[in-house]
Amino acid sequence: MLVISKQQVAALIRKLPDPAYAGECRNEVKIMLEIEAALLSRATDMLQPCCGSLDTIKSCLAAETSLLEKTLDAIDINDYSRAILYLQEYVLCLEALPR
Repeated sequence: MLVISKQQVAALIRKLPDPAYAGECRNEVKIMLEIEAALLSRATDMLQPCCGSLDTIKSCLAAETSLLEKTLDAIDINDYSRAILYLQEYVLCLEALPR
């Protein structure tokens, strides 16, 4: 399973202000979004009424996915400062949920 690290996101945040890296950064966010979507799908498939803790994980993954989608949208309109804010919020989500 692929894991998204805080260091990976920090490196992405450092590159994002440079328009020369816009395409590369967009691709990285897209890959991260695919990873989150796969994790969310697995959590949803595994969710059973008796498994309340999975509901918390599902909520966290949904929030992370939403942030990455917003990041992609911001990159697409060249709003790199907003994309950086979304990625910083994403890092906070990564820190909140043990991996």
